[in-house]
Amino acid sequence: MADDTIRNSLPAHIFGAPLDVMAAVTAGPGELPELDFVLPNLPAGHVGAITGDSPGQAAILALQFLAQTASGAGGLDIGRFREGPCVFLGCGYPEAELSRLVNAFARPLPPAEKERLARNLDVYPVVPTAPTFERPEAVLFLYRLALGRRLLAVASMGTSLRQPAALESLQAVAHDTGCAMLVTHLPLADHVITLESTVWEGSVEETGEEDGPSSILTFEVTRGFGELFPGRNLRRRRDGLFETSGRSQPGIPRHSQN
Repeated sequence: MADDTIRNSLPAHIFGAPLDVMAAVTAGPGELPELDFVLPNLPAGHVGAITGDSPGQAAILALQFLAQTASGAGGLDIGRFREGPCVFLGCGYPEAELSRLVNAFARPLPPAEKERLARNLDVYPVVPTAPTFERPEAVLFLYRLALGRRLLAVASMGTSLRQPAALESLQAVAHDTGCAMLVTHLPLADHVITLESTVWEGSVEETGEEDGPSSILTFEVTRGFGELFPGRNLRRRRDGLFETSGRSQPGIPRHSQN
């Protein structure tokens, strides 16, 4: 009786609904649900982190991932995933720079993809004193943004994501809404908790090589679900966006740590 009282008093949302084990045991071929990947190795409802040699590189790559998801356009050679509404929180990024990058992405698109991009992508150039995401009002704001969205990115130039409670807030929102989330930051020592707490990690780093006038960077997924994405070589265009380099050499598939 005491056990029932304790059990009934616990909030159900901590763990969510239990797995239907009977359905899993009795499922036939093709009857089990599949992971809904938003990016390579990143399923819906989970949080991932992009590290880089600079916060700007990681943030621009995240913005391109969102623009591709919002418009359904190609671009970076990362595979095709289901399109849908996306949100970019540019904590500390000037509004003029974000407008320029979105314009650069949209310029070569056909009219239908431009229309989808404008309809599906919301960009918030959050002020440099970015909200600390463990505060209740910030969490409520994130819930409102994430509902019905496919992917949300927080490009942090400051300290708003350095506290474990901030990441926990993002994870709770992602779980409850089904929206995948990306955070970007420098690979500093005080981000160790953030990196180890995400189910997905990607990196974009300089290789020291050059492709014409541009430096070569490599993007790879170092942690995620399923067989890991083999990676791509990228180069910066004159407009600041990334494109797949002609020297791109897909690596050997690696297995996830999850």
